[in-house]
Amino acid sequence: MPRYPSNAITIPFTPADEERIVQTGRLSIAPGLKAPVNYSGFDLTRLQTSTILTWPPQLPERDPRGQLSAPQYRHWKKASEGRIGIAGNYYSFKAGGVVPCQSALERRFLVCAEFDPNIVEIRAQYALWGRADYLACKHAGLRLPKHLKITLDFMTTLRAGDKFHYHAVSVKPYEFTSETSEIKRHKKEFGLVDSWNFTHQFITEHSMPSQLEINCRRLFENMRYVEDVEVYQVRAAALGEYMSNKTVLDICDWEIRDAAQHFGWSRHETYRVFGIANFLGYLRVDHVHDLLPHKPLHLQMPNQPVINFWSNPWLPVK
Repeated sequence: MPRYPSNAITIPFTPADEERIVQTGRLSIAPGLKAPVNYSGFDLTRLQTSTILTWPPQLPERDPRGQLSAPQYRHWKKASEGRIGIAGNYYSFKAGGVVPCQSALERRFLVCAEFDPNIVEIRAQYALWGRADYLACKHAGLRLPKHLKITLDFMTTLRAGDKFHYHAVSVKPYEFTSETSEIKRHKKEFGLVDSWNFTHQFITEHSMPSQLEINCRRLFENMRYVEDVEVYQVRAAALGEYMSNKTVLDICDWEIRDAAQHFGWSRHETYRVFGIANFLGYLRVDHVHDLLPHKPLHLQMPNQPVINFWSNPWLPVK
């Protein structure tokens, strides 16, 4: 039995921490944290499915609230309007264009959600308002005042059979989620989305391991020059089947070169298809491990239990 269990709390840079890293392969581990309040009871980061995306997703023209689906959807706020954090605009295939993020933490969520095959659509800066407030202003011949609108960080769309599930995400540093003002706002946001049968949750830095973000950014780099994901769907499926049928995986770059020889593709094209195969769900990198060309490739195999995409060794405890 290991001297230090994988969930043990050890002091950084001590012999005990070194042994834990050797045993688990993880450079960092966080103590158990109380989960942020979640009135919906729906947690995106705990979903375990084997979804494969068909691209482009056949989304309705509008969601139940009447908001346009991507790529016609228009964000209600620009990135420059953020008061906290470093704002910026970043491309997303699932948004069908550029997405305004108000902080690095929002960008972190965006790139991780981009490679979660459960998510088929991402819309940022999603505006909400109460029906009663809207109708009162309409009958009075007035425009809805700005203070009666709430803007959500993200509205994600998940496929649930032949229907869609809409899940709102509020991205906040963990320390903020226990503040009275944030809990009050979260409750108000939940009340507004719940009336439409949507769900809502806080996403913090502890919901998104840094290794997951790094790996997703590397996969996204492989897709840098992709204009139409649909063009690669067949090749992504073929690569997924070829790699998933292997009993032993070697160094990542060796596996890519082997696949390139098998299919007659260039090495660069194979890396591109590899990124798309992960985007669509034909391949699933185990994001606990570092994804680099010179390191061993770790994939979810068909004969193994399904790995939670968010691969979070320090998910908050309830």
